[in-house]
Amino acid sequence: MNLLLTITAIASMLGTVIATLVMLVFCLAAGANATAESIHRLKMIMLGCTLGSVLCLGVAIWMVTHQRPGTSAIVAILPAIVMGATFLIKLMS
Repeated sequence: MNLLLTITAIASMLGTVIATLVMLVFCLAAGANATAESIHRLKMIMLGCTLGSVLCLGVAIWMVTHQRPGTSAIVAILPAIVMGATFLIKLMS
């Protein structure tokens, strides 16, 4: 059971890395014909997504090494969920 939770935690970490890269690419694409204020806002969104992902991935790695893979999987997937919700909200507006 512990091995399955560890694999799930690692898969969650990989999913967050992929979601972060996708979000960064979408933000870069959105800034192609944007105003200076919009570009600044996009840069702040990109910085927040990157820092949030790095922080959660660091905590998730620490949790896996300290024998808490279940909690690690939850912490690792949180940034991907937040970025997905942010993307859906921006897509609707």
